[in-house]
Amino acid sequence: MYDELQEGAQERRPQVLVIDDEPGNLRMMAGALEDEFEVLTATGGDEGLNLLNDEVAVLLCDERMPGLRGIDVLREARRRCETVSRVLVTAYPDKSLLASAINEGGVRRYLEKPFAPEELVSLVRQEARYVALVRADAARSAELAIRNRIANVFLTTSGDEMFAMLRGEVLEAAQSRCGILGIVDESGAVIAHQVVCEERDAGAAAARSRVIERVDWSGIWSPTLAEGKTVRHNSEVAIPAQPQPVQRALGVPIVHRDCVIASLIVGQRETDYGADAVLLLETLATAIAPVLQARLERDRKERERASEERARHHVEKQIQQAQKLESLGVLAGGIAHDFNNILTGVLGNASLALARLGPESPAREEIEQVEKAAKWAAELTQQMLAYSGRGRFLVVPLDIGKIVTEMAHLLDAATSKKAVIKYSLMAGIPPIMADSAQVRQVVMNLITNASDAIGDASGVITVGTGLIEADRGYLRDTFIDWDLKEGRFVWLEVSDTGCGMEEATVAKIFDPFFTTKFTGRGLGLAAVLGIVRGHEGALKIYSEPGKGTTFKVLFPAASEQDKVDFVSPINAEGWKGEGVALLVDDEEVVRRTAGAVLKRLGFEVLVAADGREALELFEANIDSVRVVLLDMTMPVMDGSETFRELKRLRPDVRVVLSSGYNEQEATSSFAGKGLAGFIQKPYSARKLAAILRGILEG
Repeated sequence: MYDELQEGAQERRPQVLVIDDEPGNLRMMAGALEDEFEVLTATGGDEGLNLLNDEVAVLLCDERMPGLRGIDVLREARRRCETVSRVLVTAYPDKSLLASAINEGGVRRYLEKPFAPEELVSLVRQEARYVALVRADAARSAELAIRNRIANVFLTTSGDEMFAMLRGEVLEAAQSRCGILGIVDESGAVIAHQVVCEERDAGAAAARSRVIERVDWSGIWSPTLAEGKTVRHNSEVAIPAQPQPVQRALGVPIVHRDCVIASLIVGQRETDYGADAVLLLETLATAIAPVLQARLERDRKERERASEERARHHVEKQIQQAQKLESLGVLAGGIAHDFNNILTGVLGNASLALARLGPESPAREEIEQVEKAAKWAAELTQQMLAYSGRGRFLVVPLDIGKIVTEMAHLLDAATSKKAVIKYSLMAGIPPIMADSAQVRQVVMNLITNASDAIGDASGVITVGTGLIEADRGYLRDTFIDWDLKEGRFVWLEVSDTGCGMEEATVAKIFDPFFTTKFTGRGLGLAAVLGIVRGHEGALKIYSEPGKGTTFKVLFPAASEQDKVDFVSPINAEGWKGEGVALLVDDEEVVRRTAGAVLKRLGFEVLVAADGREALELFEANIDSVRVVLLDMTMPVMDGSETFRELKRLRPDVRVVLSSGYNEQEATSSFAGKGLAGFIQKPYSARKLAAILRGILEG
């Protein structure tokens, strides 16, 4: 069974070795000393030297003996054990003899025959105390040397090398052939590191690291780690992590500030582990504890610093990317807004021209081409708005799986003939609040990108959908962390078995017109990112050269939200309005074109270039104005402030908001405030007529 030791070994009496060829002298000296000391006796020099060991404190040696002289015995004793106190016993203490004894035998004291027993005991007691002090000082020096070597091991090495060097120091001191250093990890549940050395004299086997679960803390582990006790076993014993039982084992806890931080176990010793071995290993454990704790603390701080550095680097990249996208987004959004104002004039005038031309007019085809080109330009501005994150135009609950299914035939046609599309669509997932056209653009762009990555080789494109409960840790690892709220997200995943991308390429794929092909073909993935941003979603990318790429788009699952209650556009072919319409816009081309459209529709038109002018006209015609077509972005007084004042002056006034930005962004501040409708710039005469008819006749 295990011998659990909680107290140190009993203090042993100092050993005294007496060498004298006279039996009477031996009996007298042994009798005087035996009450206080452990006495060893010998009748000759050779016999006495055979009895000499490291535990002998005082050596009393007669000078004149057969065989070896006293001086010769003392000289050899000095060579074998420097710390033993050597006392010459002689009846003829002349100066030359004493000088020789001091110089050759290292004698500290001499005892002149005859002497009284009390004199003998007093001298030996003094010398034993002296030797104890010398040896304690030497032990302290040795312990300090061990501490320094151990500290050097911890401070200059790491990993398995550190444990291997530490193992060597411990095994040499403990005269053992195997050892285990088990370190409790931060959770306290497992042994995080372990060292096993087999047959020290057969070539210092390499250190090995393993993890031992707490449930496996059996045998010698449990008392040392769980209870902080020293355990000794002087027969065959099995040790966890050792494939074979060991002969004899001694384990001590390594304790720092009353907390067990590790366990030190040695085994395979040729002789039993006695009290001296226990004391030695406990001393080593005490020496190891502070430097081990310091090393563990240093490693912990290094891990924390590395983690903080990675997090800081990640945040810096996020900020840089966000700033770049924000700058480009603001630029793209501003250009798109201004371009939409210009296109309003182009489309409006084209619509008016077509309305005035007869079916057989030779100019009709050219005007229709102008209208078609303006619509293509409008689509480009929509992509620019998408890139800026302002691209949602008609937000409704959508089943993303249904959208993918409906697009299946189109997706097959858009991909390489050697690419096979597989679908893994989860049933029963909640809808998302999104713009259908924008979501379809995301799907198509990702499929096209996957097909390009596969190229002329055969490959597989997998399209999947699902639902995930995303926490901050998960969202933080998305391509751009937009400080999204935790919650449920519907995901769309498109993966391919194509060429994959390096990290440097991944960092650029969302740049406008970036491509790895011969030339850029559009906003592509930049628009995808903008659409995802505009829908308050997230995007993850997994790619590795030669192993393919996976894009995972996250959309917030739909929840109850306030929605602007608009009247849907209806067919207004041939419709005519009446009464006064107030047109408010800071762009002259829009005022001129939209004003002409309104007049053609039968309205009397009042035109204002800003909100303040609009309010003056409205107050002057407060009872006759049937509808207000109000621009959102204007100098002096913007659309939002103008709307509030119009409603204050006449709560039942019908106001249609017009903007080059998307509906969701433009109308977000008008929810529940009685906005009658919204029209996206650029718009045609037909679209404006449909909106107005729906509002005035609905």
